[in-house]
Amino acid sequence: MSKLLKSCQKNLVVGLENSSGKWCTKDADISCTITTYFSSIFTSSNPSSSHIDSVVSKICAFLVDDMMCSLNQPFIMDEVKVALFDMSPNKSPGLDGFHPIFFPKFYDVLGEDLATIILSVIKGESSISYFNNTHIILIPKVKISQVGDRFSPY
Repeated sequence: MSKLLKSCQKNLVVGLENSSGKWCTKDADISCTITTYFSSIFTSSNPSSSHIDSVVSKICAFLVDDMMCSLNQPFIMDEVKVALFDMSPNKSPGLDGFHPIFFPKFYDVLGEDLATIILSVIKGESSISYFNNTHIILIPKVKISQVGDRFSPY
C-alpha cells in the first residue's frame, strides 16, 4: 500500500506552466493548460480540399471496381452488430462507464436502438460530438513535469 501511495504522490501534478509561461496551480487552470496543449497537437490543420483530393486520388488508384462497389454500399445493422461483438471485451470503459463487453451482452435489449444511433452518425444524420469524448490519464515522462509536453497521454 505504501508503494502505491508513494507512486501517487510522485505523480501528483501540483502545477503546470501554461503556453504563456504563467504558473497554474488551480485544478481548473491545470485542466485548461493540458487541454489546450493536447488540443494544439492533435487538432487538424484544416487541409485544403485540393490536398485531400490529391491523397484520395492516390488511394482510389489502388481500388478495383469490385472494391469500390463494396465500399459504396450503405452500412447495415448486421455490420454494426458484428463490429460491436468484435470489440475486445475488457478495453477501457467509455464516459458512460461501460466496458465493450456490455454491448454484446445486452444487445438483445438495446441493440436495435444502438445500431440505429450508430448508423445515423455514419450517414451524417447525427453528430458524433457527444460520443467523441474520453478520459485521458497523463503519465509524467520525467520526475518533475511542469509543462504539457512532459506528459504522455494514456
